[in-house]
Amino acid sequence: MHYGPSAIPESDLTEVNVFLSETPIEREVFTAIMGPQHLDAAFVIPPNQVVSFHGTMPVTSDVSLLNIAPHSHLIGSSWLVYATSPSNQDTIPLISIPSWDFNWQGFFTFPTLTKIPQGYTLHGEASYDNTAGNPSNPNDPPDWVYFGEETSDEMFFVFVDLVLYEEGDEDISLAPDETPCVGDFSGDNLIGVRRLDFTRRFWLSSGLFCRLEWRRLGDCI
Repeated sequence: MHYGPSAIPESDLTEVNVFLSETPIEREVFTAIMGPQHLDAAFVIPPNQVVSFHGTMPVTSDVSLLNIAPHSHLIGSSWLVYATSPSNQDTIPLISIPSWDFNWQGFFTFPTLTKIPQGYTLHGEASYDNTAGNPSNPNDPPDWVYFGEETSDEMFFVFVDLVLYEEGDEDISLAPDETPCVGDFSGDNLIGVRRLDFTRRFWLSSGLFCRLEWRRLGDCI
């Protein structure tokens, strides 16, 4: 949950609904997270420099990706995420954001379930522009920037929703229908909840996890 600054007192109208399923889930969705612990260098961004970081994470099972979301803040300038085979003879491109915009971010859903075989390596490459030439730089003049929760701090994260691979996953379309839904702000042509298909599991840094039910969104309602 994030809040923006406000000059007047306001009330939080946020609600959380938890739905319990009476039928077994079809498949379980896992959220894999690449973070600063996967980087090849300390996550420190000096002033008046453009720097890049490269993170890697092993793929330990055959998996199918549903969507992906790189995340950084105002110093972030670009993202490239891909997977490579053990021999580096095969590269699977996942997402390229050559001009990162903090105000325009979210999950990219793949057109179909995208298989990443066991033994591959997931790569995340992000660039950060901590110069006066970056109009989004929160510091004037530019200052040292470190990992943190504030918008003026920075982050390096790649969130990936995935399921364990099953034969035929490549033929399962995640693309929207041609006719858009009124009120569909995400572009996936889905605005209604129809039935429960998945359970999502979030792994926490402590090694614990929490389970949330995953709901497949149905047709326009």
